[in-house]
Amino acid sequence: MNTIFANVDVGRKNIIFGMVLFLILGVVTGLPLTVDLFGGSLMSDSQYQAWKVLHGYGVFLAFVNFFFGYVIDRLSISEQQKEIASWSFVVAGLVGGIGRPVLFLLSSPVGVTSYTVSFVETVGVVLGTFIFVRGQMKESSTQQPKATAQADSEPHAVDNSCGWTWEGWAQMMKSLEADGVNVNECINFMKGKTDEYLNHLC
Repeated sequence: MNTIFANVDVGRKNIIFGMVLFLILGVVTGLPLTVDLFGGSLMSDSQYQAWKVLHGYGVFLAFVNFFFGYVIDRLSISEQQKEIASWSFVVAGLVGGIGRPVLFLLSSPVGVTSYTVSFVETVGVVLGTFIFVRGQMKESSTQQPKATAQADSEPHAVDNSCGWTWEGWAQMMKSLEADGVNVNECINFMKGKTDEYLNHLC
């Protein structure tokens, strides 16, 4: 457990909630699906399809909370914003992962309660996601000037990958002259050898 919660403070509740929600969905919510899979019948076909969707969505919220708990503490935002985002996903997981199946079991008709559940769940997911994305953008914007300043402070290396261009040729000549090579003498020597070879061919 210490390895799981290493360097995790605010996101601890999301990790614990994600694991607990996953276990609840696997045992309680997944039981009717397992019975139906082996030929049993605890629900009608329409109920089975709806229950399967609720089960899959609840598992999704469990995974979202679990992995969100690992990254929230690494964001460059205030502790208050981290707590708001963390609790937003926990509330969304409670309402969507547990509240919806309970309403389904109680055969609650579509009304104020159902709309309230959808509203609270949507607000939680949207608010948590907004704070998370905003923190990521803020972190990226703070790292970019540092990388630019570091690149400007480092000496520019000589680009040896110019290819066969005039700039590359001039750079090579300067490099040879800096090493004490008489470039003009080398050129004249090669020109003389080339002329001698061409005369031999003629």
